[in-house]
Amino acid sequence: MNRYEKIVNEWLDRNRVNQHYDEIAQYVRAQLGTEAHSLYYVNDLRWLDRFLPNDKNGLIVIVFPFELDQDPAHQFSVPFQPAGQRVPIGIQHLTRIKNLFPDREFLVIQSSPDFQSTDRHMYFIHGGNQILVQRDQYPQVDPIKEKKLHADYHAVFLSNQPKNHRVLAASYLLGHNLLSTVMIRGTAYTWEHTDTWWQVAGYDQDPKHVDSHLLQTGFELYKQGRHGGQPDGLVMSGDRTADNAWNFDCNLRYIYQSSLVELIPETVFVPQYRLITEKYLHTIYGFNIPIWLAARSTVAHVRELGFDVFDDYVNHDYDTQFDPMLRITHAIDSNMRLLSDRTYALQVWHNLLPRMQKNLDHARQNLYNQSMDRFKSDFDKFLTRRKHAESIV
Repeated sequence: MNRYEKIVNEWLDRNRVNQHYDEIAQYVRAQLGTEAHSLYYVNDLRWLDRFLPNDKNGLIVIVFPFELDQDPAHQFSVPFQPAGQRVPIGIQHLTRIKNLFPDREFLVIQSSPDFQSTDRHMYFIHGGNQILVQRDQYPQVDPIKEKKLHADYHAVFLSNQPKNHRVLAASYLLGHNLLSTVMIRGTAYTWEHTDTWWQVAGYDQDPKHVDSHLLQTGFELYKQGRHGGQPDGLVMSGDRTADNAWNFDCNLRYIYQSSLVELIPETVFVPQYRLITEKYLHTIYGFNIPIWLAARSTVAHVRELGFDVFDDYVNHDYDTQFDPMLRITHAIDSNMRLLSDRTYALQVWHNLLPRMQKNLDHARQNLYNQSMDRFKSDFDKFLTRRKHAESIV
């Protein structure tokens, strides 16, 4: 075992929650068999080139179960413009590594379905979304089918890390005076010294295509802490790093018992690729009605996975909106009645209850096998294409 494998194995032992990608790595090793290859199961691409082999033969497989836009420099502030011209930081790292080994073939197995390579020696396969991470833990979680509704709010917006799209969405909610019906959890950390909302979005000036006054009013309230913040009694544990199922039970259950509608502020927002994480899984187990604040076409991808997104009650037209700022405002504005009218939201929730149960059944019974079968099919096609290309040569 080399130094890199030792580091990765130690990390995986501390964070043994990703059974889906563990199985993928095992399947790849088994299928490649005695073929010359190197497999790297990584959680950070920045240091990978330090450990890559010096030999000149064989396929390099990188299993990376995270988003390819992890950029410490822009952890909370991915610029909204120009949204379509950014190259994800993960692609930049992979390109740099590929240039170090120009004659080697690379296969990257990662969590977005949208990446395609223009390099004939680099291939991408979708291993499955981050919603699959705790395959063995979530089916043991008790769903919240009965609501107590003992709080003033009936909708929730749960944001731990203050990524800029989350701060802007919270500001828009506050500007609409929705704090009485929407529980907003967040923190102004990293933004308390920022003057304007459009600086949060990364604009050079006010773009003037949204209600700037409303957003600025809400942003000032957000910086002042006029929102839910982090609740008292929040349970933290160093031994539970990335254990989202445990977090749902310990920290979020009482919130879901009191809510009917959820704005889901996904991890990825600006890049034009889709990523579905445990946040949607919490909505499923929490029996809430989902509205996404996510990358364009995320809702379409959720449909592709076989879930009901309740189009007859939720307006998801925002999902096709290319402009990031308009995607936020349209998601909220077009579903204002669900967010502001408790009686109406409860009526809709009762109507949707049987369909929410079907979503839960799909998540528990079908999602994992469906995703693994799809990966195996794509990987086997990749091997077939390689063998065909070698036979031609």
